[in-house]
Amino acid sequence: MVSVDEFSKLVDAAYAAAAVPAQWHSVLTGVGRTLGGNGAALLTSNGPVWTIDHALLPSEAQMSYAQHYCRVDHTMAALRKGPVGALRTGDELIRPYRNEEFYRDWLHPHGIEDGMFVRLDGTPNPTVLIVHTGKRRTAFATDERVSVMRALSPHLQRALGMRRQLSGAADHAADIVDALTSVTHGVVVIGARRTIVMLNSTAEQQLRAADGLHFRFGRLGADTAGAEHALRRSLTAALFGDQSGIRSGGTLLCERPSGKRA
Repeated sequence: MVSVDEFSKLVDAAYAAAAVPAQWHSVLTGVGRTLGGNGAALLTSNGPVWTIDHALLPSEAQMSYAQHYCRVDHTMAALRKGPVGALRTGDELIRPYRNEEFYRDWLHPHGIEDGMFVRLDGTPNPTVLIVHTGKRRTAFATDERVSVMRALSPHLQRALGMRRQLSGAADHAADIVDALTSVTHGVVVIGARRTIVMLNSTAEQQLRAADGLHFRFGRLGADTAGAEHALRRSLTAALFGDQSGIRSGGTLLCERPSGKRA
């Protein structure tokens, strides 16, 4: 019987892995141990070919799968065609195919004789969770294990969705940085409370010089009182807008203590 505390820890670990993918290994360890399997894995399809994202398998097993057996994996092919969230068992996906190459040459040698499988998303290239076990006298998919797997699956689905969103945001940010780097003028991206979100190398040099504009505690500021007031007003207009919420841009001159051109 899985306790509420054990289940809560698995769920917490899954959401933590959404932000830190390296933690998926500990998630799979916890899922496999809690359900009484000898391992667990996450696989993602790329068309008919599958990739092991995270698994509790020897490196040579993962390598041989990537080199050949990913193309003859009938279990994953069945899951790719099946509905999201439907739990499949080893009795369905492994036992009837014991004469096939995939079972003889890969599953059986690595002690994968039974298990539970669930497709976690509805994208064209879905991710699948597997909890596997070795040879058993009775079926692995007991009522209790099935209940736990079904209760856990929605949390894993949401965690994977969060991970995709975070990855997309990171890629977008990287694209912005690349674009800013190619600009010869100093460019600074400002967030709430005048916090500097990102800046290109030209802007960094200008701000470090603290000659007209500067940054302190991660915020943009001007060196003279008049320019500081105008900068605050401009940033407020751009970030928050007027009383009607209409945002606007603007320009200002910043006098430079060095006497150089504003």
